[in-house]
Amino acid sequence: CWHYADDLDKAIPHNDREPTQPYAVWVRDRVEADEELKNLSADQLKQQGVPGVTLLERMIYELKYWGETGKHLDIRNRTLCSGSRASVGGVPDADWRGDWFEVHWSRPDLCFGGGLRSRSVVSLPAKPTESVA
Repeated sequence: CWHYADDLDKAIPHNDREPTQPYAVWVRDRVEADEELKNLSADQLKQQGVPGVTLLERMIYELKYWGETGKHLDIRNRTLCSGSRASVGGVPDADWRGDWFEVHWSRPDLCFGGGLRSRSVVSLPAKPTESVA
């Protein structure tokens, strides 16, 4: 794994969802990030109310996909993790290059010509378990 910062938890203090309580998140079952969201910056996605994947969710999805298929995500493009923001305002993005999982930073106002795309998410809090008497 290659990452731009030594401590990603400190470098990314804001996430739209935090794993403090159980929740479920759904993304489209695709190798590449959403084609429909190409040419949209993190700022534009936020203005349009499009909920995006966080860096942690993208990393967990990579592990899940690898476990199910033995293959990697984002071979040709990068996932803009628009649900996360770095302390200096940048937005993390992730991809798989050769033998490396990489985490980079992007400016929140740039979209880089379609190769940087977010993954829209649907998120629901987990229901508390019901006790059966």
